[in-house]
Amino acid sequence: MPADRFILLEPGAARPGRIPLPPAFAVKATTDDTEGRLSLLEVTVSRPPGSWAASREPEGHMA
Repeated sequence: MPADRFILLEPGAARPGRIPLPPAFAVKATTDDTEGRLSLLEVTVSRPPGSWAASREPEGHMA
């Protein structure tokens, strides 16, 4: 494997993929980048503000 095998992406940047992807998905490494060893897909999950607190168990509650 070459010494310069890492590609530094700027924040929010992605590699071009073989197929178009929705904005929530970003290709970070392709199999061509890693000599066929792996590919990496990042998924951005967004929840409306306040939804995390609503889904938590009340304080002191044991499941």
